Amino acid sequence: MSNTLWITILLGLSAIVLAFVGLIQHNKLLTYGCVVVALACLFVVVILQKQEEYEQRGNDAKWMGILEPGSKYPLIPKECGGHELDSDSAVLALGHNSGAIVHGKQETLVLSVSGQSYLAFKISNGQIALNAKISDSSGKEILFVKDNNFRIDPSKVTRDLAPNDSELSVFDLQNRLVFRVDFRNSLNMYFIGTLSSQYGQMPITVTDKGTRQGGMDFSSFCLDGTKFGFIS
Repeated sequence: MSNTLWITILLGLSAIVLAFVGLIQHNKLLTYGCVVVALACLFVVVILQKQEEYEQRGNDAKWMGILEPGSKYPLIPKECGGHELDSDSAVLALGHNSGAIVHGKQETLVLSVSGQSYLAFKISNGQIALNAKISDSSGKEILFVKDNNFRIDPSKVTRDLAPNDSELSVFDLQNRLVFRVDFRNSLNMYFIGTLSSQYGQMPITVTDKGTRQGGMDFSSFCLDGTKFGFIS
């Protein structure tokens, strides 16, 4: 517990003791005043405790690591549902509606903004190998991923979440979610996030609702076996 939390708890206990003293002495002003202080301290304690739990849970301080495939059922985007998938196909879901499919070792550059932020993947050793770079609007690197090995710049993020070896979420200094990956199984991965650049191009944002750049919404799509996707 933090010192602030301990002090608030002690202040609340002191107020409760004084409230009993006021009750014994039939001093209504003292009793009611201390009850109000005790309730205020209780409220502050709850807020501080939740904040501490959030900080402990919400920032793993895991700046380097490797994404490992999980054992979840595949999440196939709506637009990729009608495409032929075989044992040598991997699917990267861009939210719930769009996505990309690779076959064999051919790499697909799915999204790119001036080369400063990009998202690409391929199949390597029987599983998805993700390559990505997420930069802020000044061109400074926030996150870099090479064949599922990731590196985060702690000075460019407020927090990151890594509840297990298959999931990673990164929030920038404005506390915006800029990168979220769920490596659901060896041939299926889910992504949402924002790709930015310093060169004036509008960022590309991927959410469960769709993909957009600036004020323009892309229609749902599925890149199948192509080398290049949306590049600006």
